[in-house]
Amino acid sequence: MHKIELRYGLDSFRSDWRHCSLGSNFLAETAFSTPFAKQMASTAINELLEFAFRNGAKGSKSWVEAVVEQGSGLNLSMDVNIKPQLSADLHAEADAFLSSAQSYYQERLGQESPGAFFGLAYLSETFGCIFQLAWQSEHVLRLTAKLQLRRSSDG
Repeated sequence: MHKIELRYGLDSFRSDWRHCSLGSNFLAETAFSTPFAKQMASTAINELLEFAFRNGAKGSKSWVEAVVEQGSGLNLSMDVNIKPQLSADLHAEADAFLSSAQSYYQERLGQESPGAFFGLAYLSETFGCIFQLAWQSEHVLRLTAKLQLRRSSDG
């Protein structure tokens, strides 16, 4: 089992959007050996980073912890300090996402502004990623994701 942690300030992403993919690619490259596993892990981590970028409060620090279980999958955890003006809306939207990620995804597919959790719903629908959301306080959301690898040689 490998454990990798990435801590960052959201303001650095505002200066260069490519930091999301650089961070996710770094974690995936460090943790996995096969192209299949690297791509799945990078995509999942990137979606979490982009969620934090879009919804995180300016000047806040967030973190991503990636735990790789040899041959079985990737566990991701992330705390996001949500912008206060978005907090109430995200509480309601999180409930809709958790009640059915598939319905959430299908209802918003093709919309110009599909919602805060659309990227996570995409991961659930496409890769079978399982999510848990827990509000640590009114403005701090903890996201956890479990991504199972479909090939036992990855890890």
